[in-house]
Amino acid sequence: MGRMMSVHRGGVELAGVDDQGNVEVRYTGMCTGCTYRPVCSEVTVRPALLQLEGVVSVEIQGGRIDEGNQARLVADLERWRRGNDSGQDSSGKS
Repeated sequence: MGRMMSVHRGGVELAGVDDQGNVEVRYTGMCTGCTYRPVCSEVTVRPALLQLEGVVSVEIQGGRIDEGNQARLVADLERWRRGNDSGQDSSGKS
């Protein structure tokens, strides 16, 4: 994950972790002002960290997306993934 982000002259760093498995990260470099940060968070950062043993939640510091929009983004990405898995393009057509 870090290698991919460094190509963009940015990164993500650990800001905190607690005994319950809650992880907090923050973006650095060019990633701090990137408009695609919410997408990167949901497609790359959060899923990668949640695959680690013991991690139960991932919070992104300085997020500029409210919970409602984040939920819509996650739902849209999931629909897009299902469409691509079935051989359809992003418009839902085969």
